[in-house]
Amino acid sequence: MAVSVCLCGCAAKNIDVASLAADMVKDIKIEDELLKATDTVVKDLYGTIVDVEAITVYVSSSGATASELTVIKLKDKASVSGAKTAVEKRITSLQKNFENYVPSEMYRIKNAIIISKDRYLFFCIADNNEKMEKMFSDALK
Repeated sequence: MAVSVCLCGCAAKNIDVASLAADMVKDIKIEDELLKATDTVVKDLYGTIVDVEAITVYVSSSGATASELTVIKLKDKASVSGAKTAVEKRITSLQKNFENYVPSEMYRIKNAIIISKDRYLFFCIADNNEKMEKMFSDALK
């Protein structure tokens, strides 16, 4: 089951999700290379998420792993629940796709992280989720 965390506190500063995601990809620990998804691919993976101001998604370049990193900036904090639902549907889809294709990825998918703070949402499937979580949290301090 994916880990979901809500970080509470003062309002987050305004961050550039594309830059944050690019920095995080440099430090991610995975068995594959991640490529930035196009807008069309993002829509295919997540559907239409209401009130998105910016979204950056990196996915496995080979499709052989479930590695993924997503950072979303929403219009307001109230919009986070809809984005979280889209991410949870994405995780369910990954589970169905990898269950028989690459069963060894199921452990990583089940340990995916979803973190929200103010109007930002972060989703990651990596071998160093804790480091990715810290980078996200630190960026919003």
